[in-house]
Amino acid sequence: MSDFKLNIDTPYPLPTLEKLNEKPEKIPYNTERFGFRHYGRLVERLIAKAIEMEDEKEQQALVLLIANHMKKSLSRWQKDSNIDEQILKDIVKLSKGKITIPEGFVIYENRNNEYRKRRNNNNKYKNQKNYHKNKQ
Repeated sequence: MSDFKLNIDTPYPLPTLEKLNEKPEKIPYNTERFGFRHYGRLVERLIAKAIEMEDEKEQQALVLLIANHMKKSLSRWQKDSNIDEQILKDIVKLSKGKITIPEGFVIYENRNNEYRKRRNNNNKYKNQKNYHKNKQ
């Protein structure tokens, strides 16, 4: 506003005109294509961490958590009955065969309370006030 002609004493150095007009650096975006976009990048990173794990029991526990997350993500896109089989195949594909799924591996059942209906309480207090007025 004053073209840097104002004389002010501040505890911090004043910015220069060049510094204010400087353009910010471009943000590098990830342009790599991900084949399983419906699961998200988080699943890819979690599977990479599961591959690095040495303890097989902990690895299977993490794979179970990943599979449950994948089931939630995939059930929003597809309503098929064989989602579990597809998820297990996708885990093997994403890990490039480094994670093996043992026989009898069970993914927890997804509860369908994601879209539960809630009671409309918008008029609850209005009705109570009117009730007390008319009660006399």
